[in-house]
Amino acid sequence: MDIQGAKEALLAAFEDCNYRRIHSALKYMTPSEFAEQYRQGSMGVMPDMGGGRCE
Repeated sequence: MDIQGAKEALLAAFEDCNYRRIHSALKYMTPSEFAEQYRQGSMGVMPDMGGGRCE
């Protein structure tokens, strides 16, 4: 594989992981779907991280 082929393969993998592939940590949405809902302020997009205070 030449340098250009390697660049194309890496770009394809990056786009797949960051735009098309669903992620369980993002409530089974693609990163772009999650980001869009987050920007719109949709309730329930962010997972509960258990950051409540313990007293």
